[in-house]
Amino acid sequence: MLTYVTLMHSTRQGPESIDQAPERFGAAREKIHAQGGELVALYLTQGQYDLVAVSRWPGECTGMRFLSNPARQERPFGDVQRL
Repeated sequence: MLTYVTLMHSTRQGPESIDQAPERFGAAREKIHAQGGELVALYLTQGQYDLVAVSRWPGECTGMRFLSNPARQERPFGDVQRL
């Protein structure tokens, strides 16, 4: 399994809907699992990035396909921008 660290910025809508974060993160975990991956950790941070996700994937293509195309995943982490 390959491990990926994803750095994300919240959009303007993110803080407004923070109360929905646990449900969104649970949904993200399920979507990642459905694609053969595993969401190892998700951190809300202060500073340059707002969220840091650590995930594991069975292969490079699977992980990159999921992580590099947020539109296709219907925003698995909510209102964020990946870097």
